[in-house]
Amino acid sequence: IADDSDDENNGEKIENKLLGTNEEQNIYLKKGPYGFYIQKGEDSTDKAKKPKRVGVPKTNKEPQNMTFEQAKDLLSLPRLIGNHPEDNGEIKANIGPFGPYLMYNKAFYSVKNDDILTIELPKAVMIIEEGKKNKKAKEEKNTSNIKEKKTKTVAKKTRTVKITKSKAT
Repeated sequence: IADDSDDENNGEKIENKLLGTNEEQNIYLKKGPYGFYIQKGEDSTDKAKKPKRVGVPKTNKEPQNMTFEQAKDLLSLPRLIGNHPEDNGEIKANIGPFGPYLMYNKAFYSVKNDDILTIELPKAVMIIEEGKKNKKAKEEKNTSNIKEKKTKTVAKKTRTVKITKSKAT
């Protein structure tokens, strides 16, 4: 992504590029310290009237060419994908500071190679199941590392006690 603030087509600044109007509110493409984002509504210093903002995914190689329709799609997030077939829990798709993710049962699962706006229930369930397996494997590895560290610590203390004891002559 180029850091130029001007759109090559017409010299308009990217920081406040008006994409269109929806529900009597302007939708802008803006550039912030962490990249491009979409904003619905005007800037406000009043926290109660804070406009809705959604980051443009890093997979979008040319955010300066974002269309009004694409911006509306991003502003529709989070979106309900469906209910998990095992327990009927809701699966939602969204974009956060670390990229696109799925939320299910208060847990977050990163979406690496799929479009968060078009991902469907079967693929979402597959990502969640893979995420659960990876999380479980990571927890098991961390548990074994903690046991090893405790064993080493105990052994060091035992050696220290043996070294510090001396016989009085």
